Amino acid sequence: MAYRGVRETGARSPEPDAKHADATYLALENLIVNLADPGGERVAQIGMTLDVRDEKTAARLKTLMPVVRSRMLMLVSQRTSEELLKRDGKEKLADDVMIEVTRVLNPDAARAVDDEAPRARKPRASGPVRGVLFSSFIVQ
Repeated sequence: MAYRGVRETGARSPEPDAKHADATYLALENLIVNLADPGGERVAQIGMTLDVRDEKTAARLKTLMPVVRSRMLMLVSQRTSEELLKRDGKEKLADDVMIEVTRVLNPDAARAVDDEAPRARKPRASGPVRGVLFSSFIVQ
């Protein structure tokens, strides 16, 4: 479900700051993924919400959701619990999710990102996905 400047409860925020006043959010179903730890006994349950450019982008992502979820499952399953338990591991995952969702929405733009030097691969907040917000993050 996409939300535009409104909390999930449907109530308007009393005073949204200017940065988030025009935000469009797309809440995703929780992912439950086996992690890449030795022995394969660790799992992660991750809830994410995408901050997208506009309602049109949110609608397009809903149509492409099977592809988006598959890509996110692949990204998370490559991580170890040690990586995901650290803040920088979560931030790297959020960056990688932004890049993958951009690839799903615009494969041609993704090729340009692939050709960049690894340090320059930081996702751009001006793209179709402006951010990834974690609503839950459990590693067991």
